[in-house]
Order: sequence, then structure tokens, then C-alpha cells
Amino acid sequence: LMENTMAIYHFHVKLISRSRNESSLAAAAYNTASKFTDRSKNQEFDYERKKGVVADGILAPLDVPDWVSDREKLWNKVEETEKRRDAQV
Repeated sequence: LMENTMAIYHFHVKLISRSRNESSLAAAAYNTASKFTDRSKNQEFDYERKKGVVADGILAPLDVPDWVSDREKLWNKVEETEKRRDAQV
């Protein structure tokens, strides 16, 4: 019986740290089972074969530039904006 069932929502935030040699593009590609290229390092992250991603999306205000809706462009911009070696994105 499916009576009295409740969905349980889980939200997890993780800071990506350059000092630990982590990449927000790698994390975004993994979390969305996508293939992204880090323009600054010319490095590709390909997780298109990964299974189990049920849904993904970007929540943004209506008046933002179009590139914000493109996950690869968005995370490349984040990496480009943060200049410090010990940045957390």
C-alpha cells in the first residue's frame, strides 16, 4: 500500500576548493551526468555515461543573461571570476 507515504527532500551544499585541486566544472559535470570543458585549463570532464541522475536544473531570476541557463558557461564564468589559488567556489 502507498497510503500515508511522504517524500523526503534532501539538499546538500559543498564548497569546491582550489587549494584541494577541485573543480566546479568537474563537480557540475558529475552531478548532472554531463560533459563539460574547463576553458581555462582546456580540460574535459565527461560523465555522460553516469547513471542515476533523475533531474537537474538551474534556478535563476528572469532578468539574468542567457548564458546563465547554460551550465557549462555558468561554471566556466565562476572559475574565471575567482582568481585566487585558495578560492572556494
